[in-house]
Amino acid sequence: MRLLQLILCVCVIAFIYSCASQMPPTGGPKDEDPPVLEYSIPSNFALNFNETTIELTFDEPIIVFNLKNELIITPTFFGKYNSKIRKNSVILTFEEPFPDSTTFTLNFREGIKDITEGNAAENLRLAFSTWDFIDSLSIEGTITDLFTVEPVDNYTVGIFNVADTITPLNGPPLYFTRTNKAGHYIIENIKQGNYRIYAFNDDNNNLLIESRNEEYGFIPQTLALDSSLSEINIKIQHMDFNELLIIAARQNGHYYEIKTSKHVIDHSLSIMDLSDTLIYMLTENNRTFKIFNTFHIADSAALLLEITDSLLTTVSDTIYMRFEETSRSKDDFTLKFSENPNINKETSIFHTRIALTKPVHIINRDSINIAWDSVRITTFPIENFSYNTYKTEVTIEKDLTDDPNYIPDSISAPFHFMLYPSAFISIEEDSSLQTNLQIKFIELKNFGIIRGEIDVFYSHFTIQLIDDKNNVIRTSRDVKEYYFDYLTPGKYKLRLLADEDNDGYWFPGSLIENIEHEPVLYYISESGDTELTLRANWELVDISIKTDTLNVN
Repeated sequence: MRLLQLILCVCVIAFIYSCASQMPPTGGPKDEDPPVLEYSIPSNFALNFNETTIELTFDEPIIVFNLKNELIITPTFFGKYNSKIRKNSVILTFEEPFPDSTTFTLNFREGIKDITEGNAAENLRLAFSTWDFIDSLSIEGTITDLFTVEPVDNYTVGIFNVADTITPLNGPPLYFTRTNKAGHYIIENIKQGNYRIYAFNDDNNNLLIESRNEEYGFIPQTLALDSSLSEINIKIQHMDFNELLIIAARQNGHYYEIKTSKHVIDHSLSIMDLSDTLIYMLTENNRTFKIFNTFHIADSAALLLEITDSLLTTVSDTIYMRFEETSRSKDDFTLKFSENPNINKETSIFHTRIALTKPVHIINRDSINIAWDSVRITTFPIENFSYNTYKTEVTIEKDLTDDPNYIPDSISAPFHFMLYPSAFISIEEDSSLQTNLQIKFIELKNFGIIRGEIDVFYSHFTIQLIDDKNNVIRTSRDVKEYYFDYLTPGKYKLRLLADEDNDGYWFPGSLIENIEHEPVLYYISESGDTELTLRANWELVDISIKTDTLNVN
């Protein structure tokens, strides 16, 4: 008897659960139509609404999806609410009423979907007023990346009342929205007034600009909103406006490290009252000075450090450096080719570039050569070597025109660039290991050329050639004609950074001081395309950058 009762109880529970659960029906044609709003309480553009419950009813069963993130309420309203689904309806119950004398907009974005295929309700917005007037002004435009000209998706765009003390650094925007995949945004039902506008990728959804990790952009001019505005376009970039600081200075193993709070674009570092040469390198994205112990000091030595960040802020300080005994191992000494060895067949120039993990102290030139075969080799005199600032990158370049071993037409077998053991000795007396790479010929027919003129208002600028991964691969400064040759076939862009104040830097602007960045220009074709497609043995000529409304970013 008890077993029969138990079975009956289980069946009843299963029946109730199947009735209560909302499951998409199976079978039939695929539902591709989004849910359509049939009516709402309050109705769209309702006046004098002072209730705490909002209900939207659709033409089919629906679900809510990530509503806490998808639903945008403007002006910013932090009242808590609960959501409940009743078949075709969603009911929002707020803990407190909306403030008086204000027009509110609820933008649901993709927060409500049908239960069958997950089609999101399209352009679902509800506007109402808590008094007898609906604010109807709007601002719209497009948000793009300053350096790629690509639109950005799901970026927050917010406006702040100029009369308030709230800024994107200390509080949420008064009105805000997010961009779509085309980078487009629109903020509607705004009250007349004077506003400042900002865009940023609010990764942590706190409605604040955190410049250390987030990109942002702004328009420095005040928007006097007495009629709706369009084409309010903003360019975003990553620019850390936090204070430039020297945050740590201490020994780390065999090295003394000075850490800064930000990326450094310029610096000077010298040792005071000693004749020893200071040997160091910048690491960790130009945020750490790594100093090698190449001198002997009884107590401590005074270092004078001056650093400049991308906002052209300069900080200087005196640091007292001291090395203690340590049992830790020294860092490894390794190398890699940042440019593989090659010979230009037209110019007969051999070229390679080698990156090392420590500054080079000695180059053993007898251990570096070109091996044409088992007998014939080509060595490099000292003038064929050059270094970067920290001696952590070595460039080797040699004209082979008069080298009797170099006879391009008669060489058929592969030949190699050889680095034998101890070719490089580091500042800490480490020796490099043996390595070699096959040398490749570079022939112009396998590459392309891009050249043109520059006709702009600016006397001082840097022109950059950008590859399809947005890497800067060539630059030239203050030229009226540019010429980029031996380019790998592919897609490129031309970008110009104007240096209006001729200080040698492109200024990225300052959100703190409300100063816009210096101009960025792109080559744009007549069809509106910024990309150039380059083929092998091809020359793109007359690709000119001019100042006009089409290519100023």
